[in-house]
Amino acid sequence: MFLRRPKSANRLGVLILAKDEAPYIGACIASTIGVDELLVADTGSTDGTPQIAQDHGAYVLGVEWHGDFARARNEALAHMTSDWVLVIDADERLTTPVNEVKEWIKHSNIEGYTVIIHNRLSEHHDWHTLQHRTIRLFRRRQEYQYEGKIHEDVGPAILHHSGPTSIGNSTIQIHHLGTIASHVHAKQKLKRNYDILVSSLESPHESSDPFVLYGLGVNSTQRGELVEASQWFELARRTVPPMAAYRPTLIRDAAKVLLARNLPHLAEEWTRDGLDSFHDYADLQLVHGQSLEKQGLWDEALQAYTNASEAISDQYVLEAGANTYLALTAMGNALHVLGRYQEAAQRFNAALRVLPHYEPALLGLSAALSDMEVNEEEIVAHLEQEWGAIQFPEASALAHVYAEAGYVSALSKLCSAHLFAPEAMRGLATAWLHMGRYAEAHELLRHLLQAARVHPEDEHRLVSLQAICAWQAYIQGTIQVPSRDKWDNTTSEAYDWLVSLTNAYSVVRTAASSSSILQSSAVAVADRPEIESQHSHSDEALYELDTNQGCSLAAEQLLSEWVNLLGGEGLIGPLRQWIQYQAPWDVFCAKALFQAGDPYTAVHYLLEAMSEQRLDAEGAVIVGEMLMNAGQWREAVDLLEGARRLQEQSEQSSANTIRRDRMLALAYLKLSENHLMQVVSLEPDSASWKEQLQALQGSIAAVQRIPWQTERTTLQRRNMRLVTKTSVIGVHDRQE
Repeated sequence: MFLRRPKSANRLGVLILAKDEAPYIGACIASTIGVDELLVADTGSTDGTPQIAQDHGAYVLGVEWHGDFARARNEALAHMTSDWVLVIDADERLTTPVNEVKEWIKHSNIEGYTVIIHNRLSEHHDWHTLQHRTIRLFRRRQEYQYEGKIHEDVGPAILHHSGPTSIGNSTIQIHHLGTIASHVHAKQKLKRNYDILVSSLESPHESSDPFVLYGLGVNSTQRGELVEASQWFELARRTVPPMAAYRPTLIRDAAKVLLARNLPHLAEEWTRDGLDSFHDYADLQLVHGQSLEKQGLWDEALQAYTNASEAISDQYVLEAGANTYLALTAMGNALHVLGRYQEAAQRFNAALRVLPHYEPALLGLSAALSDMEVNEEEIVAHLEQEWGAIQFPEASALAHVYAEAGYVSALSKLCSAHLFAPEAMRGLATAWLHMGRYAEAHELLRHLLQAARVHPEDEHRLVSLQAICAWQAYIQGTIQVPSRDKWDNTTSEAYDWLVSLTNAYSVVRTAASSSSILQSSAVAVADRPEIESQHSHSDEALYELDTNQGCSLAAEQLLSEWVNLLGGEGLIGPLRQWIQYQAPWDVFCAKALFQAGDPYTAVHYLLEAMSEQRLDAEGAVIVGEMLMNAGQWREAVDLLEGARRLQEQSEQSSANTIRRDRMLALAYLKLSENHLMQVVSLEPDSASWKEQLQALQGSIAAVQRIPWQTERTTLQRRNMRLVTKTSVIGVHDRQE
């Protein structure tokens, strides 16, 4: 053990390791003003980082890079003279005042302190962070050397030389910006880290190091290689020490990957194992709840989320809000699914008291109040009271809630008063689109695309909406020539094709109408062969346009995107027009209409396609869902088994396959229940048959809780209620 230094030995130095950090290094240094020594170890910058550091008062040391972070830090440490060292990365900011940092070392008998790192994850939301503790403040001793080529750590050396009581926890805060996705990709961190980790495996003493294996799992996850990530995590799991500091995070990350791979049973296995040792880990409780939720175990999931809200330890890697607004929102969602709407609303309100502008809680609260049949005006008033002062761009989250719920009047009012903000312009365009004011929405989207800086992916969606508005305005007769300033060739081709299809259908419909009028006037079609010929030629013209003069594959794919976009937006009207334009658009639009909240029109067209043997597996699953909702279990089984055969012949999404299999399991169980109930009715005194029926009904209740029905937004559910009500009224009127 080391003898303690005199209490007056408290000079504080800062060490910054940097390479090509010109956008960040200045602010990093500025956050450390007041320290006694400042050293920037540059490992080969080419963007002027060393000069910027010197201009901000730092001493810059050139360090040769060997693909080893520990080696670089240790070389830099050898050039420092201060009694204590605070290590900060160039893309970090010290948010605790330096004088408070000095208080921690002023009369300390501790050799090193952990600090709290807030890793920012979002470009737009500074509250979306991942928090963890790590040793960044320690006495400068020759024996205290970093270990590990990557994710290097000085803690093992301190513990080895000074014992387990030599490290304490501080409240010092550091904010890390380098975890934002754009920064990670710009710096090519994933490739760099992967190369270092792989090279570590070549070292004899690190070839099976579980921490290196865990690092490879994290890297694979970030690169989107989820199967590979699971394999690395499993290898790490086999040899990780039970109480290793990173073990709870390994379990959490591995379970999250399994959830992303739609393997909730395996995710639950990991989380249950971890919670035996780390019950107070809020993040792990959340992931455990998600694994249960995916299996339809909502009551158990609710308990896990409640446990997360009660976990207060900050010794783990924690997502911000894991034990507050994230847990409360998850509880609200679970209660909503369980039909406990009032309790759900209470949890969402509690989440908003912690983070007033948290969009998932706002969405959940809106949905819960809507399902409690609270009227739109009261819901809007409550949301805006919770929100506070309306300012953009922050209020774009509130605008999104209104759009998803279909509160177009409130959306229009909210956004029209703030049209200086691009987010408000977009919200107003959405409101006008839902109001059927297509020409105005088209013009506002044109202005938005020209005047605002828009992310490329977002621009593609806005251009698509503009083209859809132009098409609908063309039908209304309010636009003949749309603005195409931001349209590429594929968008123009898709739009022209859609307009041509509309015109061709209009000719057919006009001819059919003329024929109907003549027939009602007792004018024989046989006496007017030109009318019959006109109708026939018009129908042939539509067929020719649809099959022989097809648009390019790129334009056809874009048109399919537009259909899905209309479904996602809950825009039933345009889809009902488009669905009439013959195959294959009838099937595409039927699927989108089902999602948008008009299952009756959708199933009518899907059944028609089925009669013509044009129904695909996805369409068959949709019809199967309608049959199951109607209690027609035998018909549903036949159709879903047909969908299984269709899917075996073509590539379908795994999500659709999982949903189909869940539906089949439930349908078969319900058929078995029907048979058993018949047996019980024939032998009412048989306790054995009754026990079997009771056990079967328990299984049915469990399977019914597993998500198998189409998930819809608040607006889509409102559409469905309105369509159902209208259909019932229509049937009643016909019966009258």
